[in-house]
Amino acid sequence: MTSFDLASLLRDHGLQGALAVAGIVIAFLFNELRKATERYVTLLERVVAVIEANKAAASDSAEALKDNEHAVASLSTAIQTLARETEGEAREVRHGIAGLQTSVNAVAEAIKDRLRGVA
Repeated sequence: MTSFDLASLLRDHGLQGALAVAGIVIAFLFNELRKATERYVTLLERVVAVIEANKAAASDSAEALKDNEHAVASLSTAIQTLARETEGEAREVRHGIAGLQTSVNAVAEAIKDRLRGVA
């Protein structure tokens, strides 16, 4: 409504007519504001719900990350222990093979000595 429309309303219907129209406009604007506020509140509630869900998911993710860190640390410790044990066992096997080689060489020498004594 323009200022010209308001002036015409005042001239044709007087102050009461203009106030009645203004009241109707105010009531309309109030209802529109109430509807917009309701839409805004609904949107805010949805945003809050999403934020809370993300917060819970982030908390769950943080907990899962901590669990994974503990699992990786345990796995790392187990691998290091296994590596040490494997190195120890490999050392024992190398010593065993060296001992067997010495025994084989001794038997071979004994056989050669016997064969020389027979010949």
